[in-house]
Amino acid sequence: MNTPKTIRSVAIAVGAVWTTVLYMSGIELPTIGQHIVANVPTAIVVLTIAFDLWLWKLPLINKTHSKPRIGGTWTTVITPHSDSHIPEGGNTGPIAAETIIEQTYWTLVVTMKTSESESVSRAESIAPDGGSRTRKVLTYTYTNSPQIAVQHRSPIHVGAAMLTINGPRPETMNGIYWTGRLTIGDLVLTRAD
Repeated sequence: MNTPKTIRSVAIAVGAVWTTVLYMSGIELPTIGQHIVANVPTAIVVLTIAFDLWLWKLPLINKTHSKPRIGGTWTTVITPHSDSHIPEGGNTGPIAAETIIEQTYWTLVVTMKTSESESVSRAESIAPDGGSRTRKVLTYTYTNSPQIAVQHRSPIHVGAAMLTINGPRPETMNGIYWTGRLTIGDLVLTRAD
């Protein structure tokens, strides 16, 4: 279930019902001030959703918070470490991948695709990197689902990644990953769009 989308849909429905019931109930609102007050709940819902989806990215508003803009498509290079437990016939890298980050102000989903598998994040967090004001760290856990043809040497597994974010709209991100298959390595992401 897509919880943020569900919450936005419910908020829109509640705002619409509020406005419809108010106007269909026949309550007299003789002044402009009363009309404005009556529509405040609907306006708050609309503005909250607009902020989550779009407004937070605007340059003027973006300067009021520290959330980096990392949404988009990233060209990715995965380099497994030599200590990784890669089965016979497995890919020892470097591995070309594409990472798609879907981001709103309150949500984030990271999807990474290679020629053999797809990883989808399950829990994500962006936090300050120590005491830095401009550097952040994106950490996330993921589930990797390889294609059936390669699951004999690359079974479905879980993992985690940590990426360093420099600045409000970085062009590159670097980091590391580790998996339940006892593999570790480096990640380099370069903005593609």
